[in-house]
Amino acid sequence: MKSLEKRMSDFKDFKKAQKNLKEFEKMMELVKNYPIKKSGPAPPSPPYTITDQCKYSFPRNI
Repeated sequence: MKSLEKRMSDFKDFKKAQKNLKEFEKMMELVKNYPIKKSGPAPPSPPYTITDQCKYSFPRNI
């Protein structure tokens, strides 16, 4: 019986993680479409990578 409870709680954690992943993917979509600020060094020409996006889209002192 114990193992069933454990499996249920693992499943709940899994569902929660899946939900978080969906939220994260939504955020990444927003980051991808975020206009790139023209401050600091010029961003590399497209296609941008995600790390380039982060480098140029957010304040540097994270």
